[in-house]
Amino acid sequence: MTMSALDNQLFTVVEDQGLVDLMAHMQPKYCLLSRRYFSETMLPQVHEEYRAKAFDTISKAESFSFTSDHGPQEHQMSHMSLSLHWIDENFTRQSLVLSTFLSHTQARIYVRHWRTFNNWKMEENRCHYLVTDSATNMSLGSSSLVGIASVHCFIHHLQLVIHDTIFSQRVVKDMLAKTRRMVTHFNHTA
Repeated sequence: MTMSALDNQLFTVVEDQGLVDLMAHMQPKYCLLSRRYFSETMLPQVHEEYRAKAFDTISKAESFSFTSDHGPQEHQMSHMSLSLHWIDENFTRQSLVLSTFLSHTQARIYVRHWRTFNNWKMEENRCHYLVTDSATNMSLGSSSLVGIASVHCFIHHLQLVIHDTIFSQRVVKDMLAKTRRMVTHFNHTA
C-alpha cells in the first residue's frame, strides 16, 4: 500500500510480472495479495488511519486558512484541491490537502467545498481566509462559503501581470521565435 502511494502505482502493480518474479525470487513461498484486496480492504483501512491522525493534528490548531486552486488540466479534466494551512504550537507552518475533485462550474466548486468543510468538521470560528485565483467560477463558487472571507492570491495576479508585460514586448517575442527555430533545427539534425 505504501509503495503504491509513494510511487504513484496502480493497484494492478501486484499483477505485473516483474514484481511477481522479484517476490518469487526474494521469498518463494510468499503469495502476493490481489489488487482487489488492496483497493477494497487496505485502502479504506489506511485512509481511516491517516484521516484519524489528520483529525488529531488539526484539532490542536487554533485557526486555519485555506487555499483552493485548479491543478494541471490533463485529458480535458481539470482538478481542484482544497488545502488547509495553520501554524502549530512550535510555530511551524503545516499544510494538509483536504480534498481533490474534478471541477468546472461555480456550483460544483461550492458543493464540493461545502461537503469538505462538513466532512472535516471545520468550525466557522477557527476558519479565517480562503485564498483562490481570480477565475470567475472560483470566485463565485468560493464566495458563498459561510463565515470565510475569500481573497485573491497576490502572487497569482503578479505572475499574470509580469507574464503579460514581458510577453507583449516585441523583442521578447522575436527572441523566443528565434530560440524555437534553433531548437527545432537541432532536434531534426540530431
